[in-house]
Amino acid sequence: MQIDKMNLLLQTFRLNQIKKINDWKKINVSTKIDLMGKKPKKYSELRITSGSTGKPLYIFYSADAVNAFIKRTVISLELSGITTNDVVLNMFSYGHYIPGSMYERACALMGTAILPLGTPNTYPREKIIDVILDLKPTVWLSVPSYTLQLLEIVQNTDKSALPKKVIVAGEKLLNTYVNC
Repeated sequence: MQIDKMNLLLQTFRLNQIKKINDWKKINVSTKIDLMGKKPKKYSELRITSGSTGKPLYIFYSADAVNAFIKRTVISLELSGITTNDVVLNMFSYGHYIPGSMYERACALMGTAILPLGTPNTYPREKIIDVILDLKPTVWLSVPSYTLQLLEIVQNTDKSALPKKVIVAGEKLLNTYVNC
């Protein structure tokens, strides 16, 4: 079952076609220039970049693209061992950072409980800790640095509230963050 899901991911990105270095040229890649100034007549969602490298970009997604994101996210969660028995604490931001809403929708599709506490539902850290201690979510989704801060607090407060899984993204997990 997991092999089938992994193969589906590879097929989705056509990575199963990569046999030698020149095969990478077959993969279509959009550049920032490709995306600038292109507004399709029909789209399902719009994401706006932060503009950190200049003017913000508008990224338009078709309904098929959004559904593909959600489907891949479901596969990713399932391959991570997340099931309907889990309670997921989603601390990823929403808005221009796509994982927040994709994880929420994927969990809903899977029938897995989700606590969406990321932006725009930003809660102070104390309230997040209260939710963790009260509801004891089994999976946390967040950026590494924030996750490590919360783990340290929960470790010193109530070890029974520690998650069984953590999924991090959005920044490097530096060696200085963990004891290696």
